[in-house]
Amino acid sequence: MHKFFKLFFLISAVFTGSIQSYGIEYQIFKESGRVGLKDDEGEILIPARYDNLGWSNDSKKPIKGVIGFQSNGLWGLISLENKKLVSPLYARLYPFTNDLLAAARKGKVSGFDYFGVINLNGKVAIPFKYSSIKPGKNSAIVTSKNRSKISYGVVTLSGEVIIPIRYKDVSLKAEVYAVTNFDDQIALYESNGSLLTEFIYAGVQEIASQYVVVEHMNAFGLFSGTELIKPAIYKAIYSNGNEIYLQLYNTWEILNIKKEKLRAYNFDDIQPFNENYLVRSNRKKWIMDQHGRPLTDPSAENLVFHKNGFIAIKQSLNWGLLDRKFKSIIGPVYDSLYMDAGLVFCRNSYSTWSILDTLGLNKSEFQYEQVGHKTGYFWPVKRRGHWGFIEQSGEEIIYPVYDHVGRFISNKVVVGFHGEEGIIDKKGEWVVLPSKARLTLLTDDLYISQTHQLKTLKSIDRGTIYFTENRLEIKSDYLLETLSDGGIWKIDFNGRIENNQPRDERFEEIKPPSEGLFAVKIDGLYGFIDHQNHLIIANRYDDIGAFNGGLAPFKLIGKWGFLDKKENIVVQPLYNEVSAFKNGVAIVRKGSHYFLLDEKGKLLNSTGYDRIIPTGDGLFVTQIDGLHGLMDSTGRLLINNRYQQLNRLKNGYVITKKNDKFGLITDEGIDVIPAIYDQLIYDVHRDEYMVMKKSSPLKAALR
Repeated sequence: MHKFFKLFFLISAVFTGSIQSYGIEYQIFKESGRVGLKDDEGEILIPARYDNLGWSNDSKKPIKGVIGFQSNGLWGLISLENKKLVSPLYARLYPFTNDLLAAARKGKVSGFDYFGVINLNGKVAIPFKYSSIKPGKNSAIVTSKNRSKISYGVVTLSGEVIIPIRYKDVSLKAEVYAVTNFDDQIALYESNGSLLTEFIYAGVQEIASQYVVVEHMNAFGLFSGTELIKPAIYKAIYSNGNEIYLQLYNTWEILNIKKEKLRAYNFDDIQPFNENYLVRSNRKKWIMDQHGRPLTDPSAENLVFHKNGFIAIKQSLNWGLLDRKFKSIIGPVYDSLYMDAGLVFCRNSYSTWSILDTLGLNKSEFQYEQVGHKTGYFWPVKRRGHWGFIEQSGEEIIYPVYDHVGRFISNKVVVGFHGEEGIIDKKGEWVVLPSKARLTLLTDDLYISQTHQLKTLKSIDRGTIYFTENRLEIKSDYLLETLSDGGIWKIDFNGRIENNQPRDERFEEIKPPSEGLFAVKIDGLYGFIDHQNHLIIANRYDDIGAFNGGLAPFKLIGKWGFLDKKENIVVQPLYNEVSAFKNGVAIVRKGSHYFLLDEKGKLLNSTGYDRIIPTGDGLFVTQIDGLHGLMDSTGRLLINNRYQQLNRLKNGYVITKKNDKFGLITDEGIDVIPAIYDQLIYDVHRDEYMVMKKSSPLKAALR
């Protein structure tokens, strides 16, 4: 509809607006605060007597020579010949189809709008009993409201119900209706109300104006009219202009070592999960058995596996819990959920925590603002702004009255009470009365009390043991005190000062001990001393490493070699970098290349490599120019350097990547599974190989 406005130089005129119907232009004009209608020559068709002309949805175009008028807030119908057809009865009135109008009448008691449909003569086609109404396919989509619940259905243009008014949603998609029940499952209905499919779909979308894409079990299918022309097996179906494209899932095949195909699946990703599989597709995750049967709900967004076999499951942004047999024990209704030692802590949308057991039964009558992780035999909980503890049964073993609580050590815990700190036992009785000092519990009997800079080691039974204003570092069974001169004292829990580490003012650095000796730095050079500070290996080296197998690396004039505990040089300092010996072999770098070296100083491989990486089972992955090979501990090359990746399996086979494709070879380089796959995974549980080929979009062949 083309719409414009212009000014008229009439004394009483304020504005005019032009509308067009059947090629004829009309002008809505306003006079003395009232609205009327003129033709394009300025002749008055409807005098300016009404509050408004047009329709309640702000459209202005007449329908078959009829237009709506508003008077005293209600709408009626008038012809362009100024003949009133319907008195102003309706709170709303607007075009519905070519010759029908949607209308609403106020309820006499409720005052709510009740919608129906009338013809241009005011005859009721669909009775006034619906909360809303909108056009369908030669029918109307209507809603009915019962308290706060709104239900959808479909009626004919004569008011006959063809889809019952009991669903969560109804929408027209191309030629069919998508009907959603209150379990969020979708079925398709024909335009005459006949059921076309069961309630099996998770989503429905119209594409290319005449096709409908349906989602089922994380896959998509395609309807044309009322016919399913593409089954729900696709990862995606989409349109690009007038063309429709189909995207299949990746194809996964299960092979044995003889390359025999055992099974096949189509998913984004699949991983071994004990005797089953963990599957991911279209941002969903579930577990299935080898027959393809889902063991958990395929609509889940996430699965989190607990070490005791339970599984947290996320569905529709909420969390629930499955047991070891994948049975639901707590429905997905919580914002957050975690397990701890047989209890399940669940947070609802109000940010309060409930405590359940692994059968899904409530263990506590209370809900908590916060819950901490288990400490000792108890869990800290916060209720009404204060902390206490519950035990395994869910009972509040220590009533929540504390400002804060610490972790139990043995049977005691530090707690805050009215701005002070004290220590209580597991019965909640005071062991150390609250004071202004900050307390740190060390053992069942010992704690540190700090007031300002003064730290005091105390015994619950014996009182003060040791005190200092120096910095204290707490270790497992002793304290380290840093003195003002930088020295460190080791203090046992009896308050005795110990110092078992070799210390001497000569030592600029002391490294951790290795095989009974300490590497030390004296006058800028390194050597080794024993526990009595005797220099066993003279300080004559630029750097030195730890002893391993009786040999230690040393650095002299910028190069590394190895010496023994008698300071015999076993390997001359010829190397830029060395590793420790393991199983009689070390990895060394000479210049820019790496080699294997034995304990006699012999290089085991003549060809140098960019990298040498131990596999952990006596073999080494070699790398040259980004390509990988495999070498044994004697320096013999088992697999030539021609692969992007090598992953040696514990069964003796090697997964390879070459030209961005994966395959399987023996550790002697013999092909077992050709390198033609986009992924290859070894299933150690079944001793099978999972190979994958990616799919590409295909243009759909439509009928």
